[in-house]
Amino acid sequence: MKRYVWNFANGLDKLFWNNLMEWHGFAGNPGSIFNGMGLVGDGSYCGEPPGGFNRPRRSYFSYRVLAKHIDSHKAEYTGVNPFHDERRGNFGYTYRDRATGETFHIIWTDSTSAVYSFTIDAEYEWINLVPINDAGDFNARILPAGNHALTMRSGEVFLLKKRNVTSIGASTPSSARNVILRNFPNPFLSSTIITYRLLRPGRVKLAVYDLLGRSIRTLVRGNQSPRMYHVSWDGRNEAGEPVPAGLYLCYLRTGNKVVTHSMILQK
Repeated sequence: MKRYVWNFANGLDKLFWNNLMEWHGFAGNPGSIFNGMGLVGDGSYCGEPPGGFNRPRRSYFSYRVLAKHIDSHKAEYTGVNPFHDERRGNFGYTYRDRATGETFHIIWTDSTSAVYSFTIDAEYEWINLVPINDAGDFNARILPAGNHALTMRSGEVFLLKKRNVTSIGASTPSSARNVILRNFPNPFLSSTIITYRLLRPGRVKLAVYDLLGRSIRTLVRGNQSPRMYHVSWDGRNEAGEPVPAGLYLCYLRTGNKVVTHSMILQK
């Protein structure tokens, strides 16, 4: 992953997601890029059990997030940031999102550890792009505006981007909608109460998604009348299994309107 970020800064412009990521019919071709990259299990790599055949490895999810953010049609590479010092093994690359105009950074160190000091004027997300499990979940933190000094260790790769609470669906700030959406406590340890108010009757969907846009749990689906609602989420998915700590998005659709809200699960 670090090699590809470096290559982007030196002329590469696309990871060819459709070819590299989504084609799983590679088993009969031992020379395919999948085997070379190790993105999808072939049932034998590093003693992998047969049950891993054609299943994405953790690296698959890292490359998918990378492709979604820095492919040339998604973002423009604008240069290195002040943390960047290759002599010390520190790497920091800055991009501009073509859709929003916001800048974001990919940062890592190849030294044992390094401290990244920076100042932000709004809430940002600090996401470790190394998945914490085989489902492709990532650890993430919300950083308030102000000065920060964060320690990174070798083997970690981080994405620093402005917090976006409208990243699922085509949504706009809740002040422009006939709805209020929030949760308390936030962050939370085991459960949280999601509160929303409807000013008009209509069909409602309330769900929880992860940062990759995957549905974690649908909490409400049906018609509701105008009033305040309080719905509990216990930090579990549809199968009743606890989900990892991290950043999740609460998604509320009313009619053709969508509002999202970030929630932080800690453990």
